[in-house]
Amino acid sequence: MGDLNLEEKARLAITESVCSLTVAVDVSLAANESGWGTGSLIEINKRFFVLTCKHVVKSSYQNADLRFLFRPEGSLIDAHKDRVKHTPIQILSKISTKSYAQTLPLINRFYSDSDDDLALLEIDSSAKEIKDLIFFNLNKGSILPAEPNTPTYMFGFSVELARMVDKQGVAVFHYFLGSGVIEPKADYAEFDPQRHFLVDFTLDEEAARPNGLSGCGVWARLPSGKDNLWTPNLYFIGVQSAFYPNGREGQPIKATKAERVLQLAKDNGII
Repeated sequence: MGDLNLEEKARLAITESVCSLTVAVDVSLAANESGWGTGSLIEINKRFFVLTCKHVVKSSYQNADLRFLFRPEGSLIDAHKDRVKHTPIQILSKISTKSYAQTLPLINRFYSDSDDDLALLEIDSSAKEIKDLIFFNLNKGSILPAEPNTPTYMFGFSVELARMVDKQGVAVFHYFLGSGVIEPKADYAEFDPQRHFLVDFTLDEEAARPNGLSGCGVWARLPSGKDNLWTPNLYFIGVQSAFYPNGREGQPIKATKAERVLQLAKDNGII
């Protein structure tokens, strides 16, 4: 098997794994306008959460007004932004797998400060709604430090991959970004290297705008198996919170370090 073929198969496997841990967080009802972010399904100390950004799920939003979209059944289909923009919605509907927004039994919320920009939405562990969901067990052993040159994987729901279906609904397609941690080479607003890191990103004709990805997990893996072939050994390194559209070198993505998520859990007696 050639290196390119192997790399593509690895990418597909990583996409499938991360997708199962990712949800779209629909806040349209709460915000009284179309809007969403992204979240990760995580387990901490036998408690279950949607991890997202504080600015996505504001403290004023009611639990009943929050909706979540989970991984659809069937194979994932990548959607290039030009295809999403120009293909008739009736055709896109026929060729795409579908997931519909639903509620979750949320019983608590935990917020960080605005610098970390984190929100943990706790789900009732006895609820039937979560029996078929997959949660990532987040602990000190399942995170990696965000060191420069660490390959990263992100999966979320860009506003640029959204289409109005009718007056009541919007269809949004997933976006997968394979990239890597970079060293800051300039001063960035509201960036604290003790809390945050940067992911390499350039907004070009192939890339989708990261608006809507706020709250998505930033994942990494360690080479494993014979000849460093891919095996399901995902690690969590952070949460995407913003991007810098006017960066000197590309438009880097800002993320909050995984260690800050564990600190939020510790501060609130979860661990």
